[in-house]
Amino acid sequence: MYSITVHQPRFLYTVEYVFNFYVFNHRSTLVSIDLSANQLNGTLPHGFGDAFPNLRTLNLAENDIFGGVSDFLGLKSIVSLNISGNSFQGSVTDVFVLKLEVLDLSRNQFQGHISQVGVVSDYDLSKAENR
Repeated sequence: MYSITVHQPRFLYTVEYVFNFYVFNHRSTLVSIDLSANQLNGTLPHGFGDAFPNLRTLNLAENDIFGGVSDFLGLKSIVSLNISGNSFQGSVTDVFVLKLEVLDLSRNQFQGHISQVGVVSDYDLSKAENR
């Protein structure tokens, strides 16, 4: 199994370019992706969630990525998701269909209240600076 960490903040890449160049060649065996603080912009590629059946950790924090919760729903093995500091939007309650241990949604454009979710005691939650 592979893990990929890319830190190239001197360059401005689209999300699609980075995933095509670095990530998709190993997608079936990846367990961890860390693309935080890379000044990535754009949306996640179509079919993103379904492309990574073994992915357990995803860190896309501090970029300029936009999209919705549906971009992550195909990640069947995910346990840690950090998408803080981007422009994701939608209902915060939709995220909790995923079986997560760690979740950071801060500094996005999510709507709703954590109190609307039935079970939150198993989560490490950060929803600061959303609506």
